Amino acid sequence: MVGVASNGAEALQRAEELRPDVTLLDIDLGGESGLELARRLHRGPGLAPSPVILISTHAEQDYAELIA
Repeated sequence: MVGVASNGAEALQRAEELRPDVTLLDIDLGGESGLELARRLHRGPGLAPSPVILISTHAEQDYAELIA
């Protein structure tokens, strides 16, 4: 583990600073969407696309369409 972030803005900053090989991301970030953050991490300027692993305590079928 190279870093931890507590919100979307911090996650984008950490990703730019640390350039992780893989990002582990909860899709439910309270007031923020982990799915939107995954898009931003993948398409962010200056960020090389790296794998994002989405995690959740919700059932897969609850988010299957959004994840696809």
